[in-house]
Amino acid sequence: MSTTILQVSDPHLGASGGPERAELGRRHWAAFAERVSADPPALVVVSGDIVVDDPDDEADQAEAATAVASLGVPTLVLPGNHDVGDHQLRRGLPADWHGKLVTAERVAAWEARWGPSFRSLQLGSWTIIGINAQVLGSGTPREAEQWDWLERTALAAGDPRPKLVFLHESLGPRPEDTGNDSWLSVPTAPGHRLAALIRDANVALVAAGHTHKYLAWSGDGIAQVTAPSLAGPILVRPDMTAASGDPDAGWLDHTLHDDGTVRSVRRLV
Repeated sequence: MSTTILQVSDPHLGASGGPERAELGRRHWAAFAERVSADPPALVVVSGDIVVDDPDDEADQAEAATAVASLGVPTLVLPGNHDVGDHQLRRGLPADWHGKLVTAERVAAWEARWGPSFRSLQLGSWTIIGINAQVLGSGTPREAEQWDWLERTALAAGDPRPKLVFLHESLGPRPEDTGNDSWLSVPTAPGHRLAALIRDANVALVAAGHTHKYLAWSGDGIAQVTAPSLAGPILVRPDMTAASGDPDAGWLDHTLHDDGTVRSVRRLV
C-alpha cells in the first residue's frame, strides 16, 4: 500500500506584485489544480509563500484562500516569509530584499484565515508534521508553544511511526555551506535544536521550499528536499548567496510506503 502527497511551494498568488506576476501565478496554479483533479492525492501540502509578496495584503490572502479551496482535497497550508514575515537575520540576502519581520500579530492574522500554523495529522501508518519555520528564533509566544508541541508530542523520541516533516525553509547546513543564519535555511541556533529532535524521531524526509529550486540531499543523518517554486525561479543578484538546484517551475509528488520509505518525484508545470 502507498499514499500520495503533492507538495506545492512558493506559488506567490495575488495581484499586488503586478499584472505579469499575477497572471503567471494563476496560470501555473491552474496547471497544478488540473493535476490534482486528474488523480486526487490524499493530501496537498502548501509549504509557504502562498501570496506574492506582502503578508499584510488582504486581497492577496483572499485570492490564495479561494485557490486552495478550489482544489477540493485535504490540504495542509504552512506559512512562509511572504505570508507572516521574515527572520531578523538573513545572511547573503540583499538589504533591499529584506521583507517585513515576523510578528505575533501577523501569525495570529494568518492563523485566523488558515488555521494553526503548526500541526500534525495521520495518513495510514505515517505521521505528517507541519512546522511554522518563520517563528523559529522570533521569541514570539507561538514559537514557545511550537517548541513545546514538537518536544512533547510531534517529534517526541520513541514514537516508532514513520514521519514526514514539512516547513517553508530547510535545515542547515545545506550543500552550499553558507555559514550561520543564511537566508537559504532556518536560523542556525533553532535549526540545530530542531535537527536534534528530527534525528531521534524516525523522520524519513524533511521537505521544504523557499529557494525556488529543486534540490535533494542528505547530511548529518537527515534527508532533505526543497520543492521548486510553482511560480518559477527568482532573480539571482551578484550581492546574494545563490541557492543550488534546478529552477524549473513545478511541484513534488511524495509517495509514502508502509515500510517507512518515501519516494519524491519532481513534476514540471
